[in-house]
Amino acid sequence: MMLKKIFQTCGSGNGPIITTKRLLASSRVKEVVEPNISPVAVDSQLFNDIKSRVYNNRENIEKIVVRVKQGDSYKSYLLNKNDSTPSICAKHASVQKLANFALAEMSYESGTVEYHSMNAPVSHKCDISFIDINTTNPQWTTIINQAYWLSCSVLLGAVLKQGVQVNVASSIVTKTPRELTFAVDINGLKESDLTTQDLLDLSRFASREFISAAKPFEILNVSDELAKEYGLNNSVSLCKLDDFVTIVPGPTIAHTGQIGRFSIVGKKQIKNSLRLSGVSVPSSQPVSSQNWDLIRTEAGKAT
Repeated sequence: MMLKKIFQTCGSGNGPIITTKRLLASSRVKEVVEPNISPVAVDSQLFNDIKSRVYNNRENIEKIVVRVKQGDSYKSYLLNKNDSTPSICAKHASVQKLANFALAEMSYESGTVEYHSMNAPVSHKCDISFIDINTTNPQWTTIINQAYWLSCSVLLGAVLKQGVQVNVASSIVTKTPRELTFAVDINGLKESDLTTQDLLDLSRFASREFISAAKPFEILNVSDELAKEYGLNNSVSLCKLDDFVTIVPGPTIAHTGQIGRFSIVGKKQIKNSLRLSGVSVPSSQPVSSQNWDLIRTEAGKAT
């Protein structure tokens, strides 16, 4: 039987509404009463509408010059403001290393330094340095780790959207009990609604449909003024993975191909929400099946 439900939005009320087209054969999602929904549905339609207004205005394309660090020197590139991304620059700068570039460090004339997603359009003149996902530079390791686990949470949200045929509301969890885990809260579900086999099936689905396809994490930075037009409280960054969209508090890595081993290992009831948590290892850091099983087991104990 096809289930069709809508659950109340988690957290601040800006969590994405998840709608899906598939039902796991072993899923046992129970009947619930349909509550009120947040007036703002952060979905792919909203993302595409804002993108068309901000980044696809072809009538008046402004050009900006950025300098890209290549070795010990810089090379200048002419970009389309609010359209071209660091990924485009990276393709010209170093094709061989492009697959491992996870973030871009943006240095502005004011002295400000920011870290951006590789797929976030560039808005101002700046110097760009690319950060490898395997960096050992202590200046960058923390931000890379944060971006990686945030991206895993976004991937889990996308997997839930496509892998379970119910309309639910979810919110990504930016801080988890253990450093090497990620999580998503789903409002309205109980621990008994998803079995251990369901979690295994969802993990395999993530690897097959997302990780193997190296799908990009698209980023859209929305200004205060435009955010208010769409009923959002203030400026936000939206992340789109396939047809899943969520608000993110920081940069993500470039694409799902940078995620290697990925497993949903735990579920925990927190008031009216079900927290699904998982563990992952980057694709550039392969581990044996035996070691991966140990990692999964230890992560599962902490949930």
